[in-house]
Amino acid sequence: VQDIVVALGGSFGREAAPREIAAMWGGWVGDAFRVSPEQRKILVACGAGAGLAAVYSVPISGALYTIEHVLNWDVSLAAVVPAIVTSVVATLVTSTTVETHGLYSMPRFSYGWPTWDVCLWALLVGPVAGLGAACFRRFIKFVEGYKPLGRVQVDFQSVKEGDEVWLSRNDKDGFICRVKFRIVRVENSADGIARVKVRTTAADEEYGEEEDMTEEDWDEEHAEGQRDWTIFVFMPLAFLVLALLSRTYPSLLGNGRALAEIAMQRQRSTPFLGMLLLLKALMTAAAIGSGAAGGTLTPSV
Repeated sequence: VQDIVVALGGSFGREAAPREIAAMWGGWVGDAFRVSPEQRKILVACGAGAGLAAVYSVPISGALYTIEHVLNWDVSLAAVVPAIVTSVVATLVTSTTVETHGLYSMPRFSYGWPTWDVCLWALLVGPVAGLGAACFRRFIKFVEGYKPLGRVQVDFQSVKEGDEVWLSRNDKDGFICRVKFRIVRVENSADGIARVKVRTTAADEEYGEEEDMTEEDWDEEHAEGQRDWTIFVFMPLAFLVLALLSRTYPSLLGNGRALAEIAMQRQRSTPFLGMLLLLKALMTAAAIGSGAAGGTLTPSV
């Protein structure tokens, strides 16, 4: 789905899908060779880092992403060596189709050492840029809280007999899966216990034994009910607004690389560029908040 919305010009990064797909393949490899849980975790993390490295041709960033972001600074050889190898190999494989001479076309302003003025400016603008990126990420996180979900969350206090819900359970292999339950009795007791019966299969009308669930159990297993169809309203609406704006401001399309190069090349006035940056942030938030999946790495640049 992310590949489709990126191809349509979605206003977000293209690194999320390759990262997740590569991580999934890493998990499959671990399952196929029956490695230990710790080794499987490393394989999944290396897959995520390799996906990032491949899509932007950044092997060093891919390896660091694996070690720092996914493995939480696991600097053991068992983690560092696979992280480096997978990121480098992924970059080499995609080098035939992904450009390797740099993501941005920046002019060379000087062939000598930077002056003290430039160094001072870098020290001043660095924290400001970092603060701006952190605020942008917090804004996206806030918007993500309102995005349509696969299914509507079901409140414990609102359930009634006959309702069918989906709960998170571990299967026989230890993986988390969604299991369909039916509420057969609601007891309004002081401890707030609801009784449910487990449906053995999706097509089977027989139910398993009753289970008692407290409100705490209900929240831990993320009870969900009917499907959330609002994504079919908000996502087309967000892309329609983006399409209308892109007729006048085409740099709003894509992951933000075009807009960054406009700023680097000084092709627009500062007020106009500020307006484009604001619109870009709003379009990225609208796309992700409408339910589309996409990265925020390049848009934050």
